[in-house]
Amino acid sequence: MFKKVYELLIVSAIVFAVVVLGGCDPKPDDEDELLKKNTYTVTFNLDGGERTGGGEVSQVVKHGEGAVAPVAVKTGYSLSWDRGFSNITQATSVKAVWSINSYTVTFDLDGGELTGGELVQSVEYGCDAVAPEVSKSGFTFVGWDNSFSNITGDLAVKTIWGYTVTFDISGGEHTGGGELVQVIESGNAAVVPEVINADCVVSWNKAFDNITGDLIVIALWTQEYSTIDLSFNMKQVPVPNGGISFPTGIPNNVIASIDYVYQIGEIEVTWKLWKTVYDWATSSDRGSNRYYFQNPGIMGSNSDGINITDLHPVTRVSWRDSMVWCNAITQWYNAMTGSSLEPVYRYEGSIVRDSRDATACDDVVATDNNGFRLPTSQEWELAARWRTNLTNTVDGYSNPWFTKGDSASGATGNYNNSTTNKSVAWYESNSDDRTHPVAEKQENSLGIYDMSGNVWEWLFPKYFTHRQRHGGSWSYSSEELQIGKVISSPPGTLRNDNGFRLFRTP
Repeated sequence: MFKKVYELLIVSAIVFAVVVLGGCDPKPDDEDELLKKNTYTVTFNLDGGERTGGGEVSQVVKHGEGAVAPVAVKTGYSLSWDRGFSNITQATSVKAVWSINSYTVTFDLDGGELTGGELVQSVEYGCDAVAPEVSKSGFTFVGWDNSFSNITGDLAVKTIWGYTVTFDISGGEHTGGGELVQVIESGNAAVVPEVINADCVVSWNKAFDNITGDLIVIALWTQEYSTIDLSFNMKQVPVPNGGISFPTGIPNNVIASIDYVYQIGEIEVTWKLWKTVYDWATSSDRGSNRYYFQNPGIMGSNSDGINITDLHPVTRVSWRDSMVWCNAITQWYNAMTGSSLEPVYRYEGSIVRDSRDATACDDVVATDNNGFRLPTSQEWELAARWRTNLTNTVDGYSNPWFTKGDSASGATGNYNNSTTNKSVAWYESNSDDRTHPVAEKQENSLGIYDMSGNVWEWLFPKYFTHRQRHGGSWSYSSEELQIGKVISSPPGTLRNDNGFRLFRTP
């Protein structure tokens, strides 16, 4: 038995020597093969990004092999990883590294000039580019054709150039609509402002639906004075805040100024209007407030009434008649409409109602009351000269321009140009020796008819003992049509080519 035990020990020793001491350890190649059997978990942390494809965010990878990168996005950022994962030998965590993108913003000045800032800018995602400072001769900066706040990609931005449109509302009130100063892209329309002015209706002196340059647009106000029987219109002469200066006289060398808004009759006083007021004013129904006139006036130039209608201007009225009639129409209009206009002309504090009273008439005081009245020479001349373009105008003025003093009101040439004269005025060469219905000729820029020709128009101011007249008439040559020319006559003068036109200060 001891022998068998001994033999067993000998065999075990031999096996041990062979296996352990005899070089039976695994070879390196065998070790690699064993390691290849190992696997590891690779985890991708996308750090706010979104997986859209590629490898999974958690992968089991064999020893020595690479993980497959997930495809991930994060708006405005570019992706990289915080470590490699091409040769995995242990469990690994890989984190996304997001780098914010930068984009190129390019400004195109479209012919303008850079005065500050940069035209090409590198801007990070979500940030804003900085507007450069720009200018362009003859143009107004409108804006940019693209927004460049919150940049999310490469961007080209172009300058929009336009023009400034200014609305002068001539004493009106802006209540809404377009702004009074607008910058409009070339070829586009300005937005009409909403404006009001007492009982007036507005029109504009220029179109603004296709802007091709800087523009001043002036409100032209028309007030209709309406009763049951008839109506007449008066145009408001646009006088801006701060007043207006303009040339006067035939050589345009005397500068006048007016700093208040006033209205002028669209037409000369017609026989129809004169006779309506005259009959009311002279009626015994007026009692102590009855009016008296030295002259009843006639319908147009011919007392026989041939080729004459009640739309011809009244003639054969003296300055005194015309002045007193202005008080009469003021009170007539109040009686017809319930208005409360105050007569302008007074003598020793009383309303002048009798043109036969030469003393009261010739020493009359023109108050600041708001009734109807005769114009001053300067008021008449401003309304006659006012123009919306530079044709036949005095140098040194713009918008409004002023017709030259040697021309008829609204004419495009001087008084020697018969073509332009005949388009705006009745005078010796085209009148057939008579007056004509008002408003048959072309109006001037304010929409006023017959400022030159048809009949002379009385003015209020004195010239020594005389009173002034403007405008020429059907019986005179073209020389008298000149708006810079003023003549004077005794206040009792009667002529069948002499009338007048209403004015009023609201």
